[in-house]
Amino acid sequence: RYVRDRHILIVKYSPAGHRKWSKIYRLNWGDAPVYLEVGNRGNIYVSGIKRKDEGGYEYVIAKFNRRGQRKWARQIEKDQNNSFYYFEGETFFMGLDMAENIYVTIPKKKNFTTIKYGRGGTRKWVRHYNGPADGFDMPTDMQVDGSGNVWVTGFNDQSVGNSPVPSFGVATIKYDTDGNRSWVRYYRDEPGVFTMAGPSALDTDGNLFVTAFNNREYDFPRRELIIVKYD
Repeated sequence: RYVRDRHILIVKYSPAGHRKWSKIYRLNWGDAPVYLEVGNRGNIYVSGIKRKDEGGYEYVIAKFNRRGQRKWARQIEKDQNNSFYYFEGETFFMGLDMAENIYVTIPKKKNFTTIKYGRGGTRKWVRHYNGPADGFDMPTDMQVDGSGNVWVTGFNDQSVGNSPVPSFGVATIKYDTDGNRSWVRYYRDEPGVFTMAGPSALDTDGNLFVTAFNNREYDFPRRELIIVKYD
């Protein structure tokens, strides 16, 4: 998948490497697609960024059937409070459950926003996360299991009180398929150490593994790799 003249190209290959079909879609997306997922029914889901005529970006998701025909496209533009979603590089994450419901997590201003869409493109729910310090929070990964449970991980401001020294740590939130928050867990080192979240992974037993690293020195950073396991 790549962008060609602000269009998107999808190519399907057989297991033997033979090209089955290729399709170019003129959706006027102004930046590269970010994620591609294939459901268990063979449908294709692509997320990306669309450049707005008046400037700035919008998040976009689109569904294609197994023959490459576009079924629908949705723009993630505003919520009920008329707040814009901002483009922050590659902080756009997408996953599917077994029923091909689509889950996306994006940054909303300084917070995490997670959205569920049905396979027909209908928005089911929206959930926002703002850390307890009401500071800067940024998602770094998302996992979805077959039942539609969602784990969102990112770094967040975990400063305490009026401390002049910010303390960034890792926040992990679990939602069930209906958008109910099951739990929130935090990890951080000592105050003043920047602990930055990284990729996560889910095993077949539903355990979540979260990676992070510590930055202990500003002039000559000494980084430590961290792996956290949650059941």
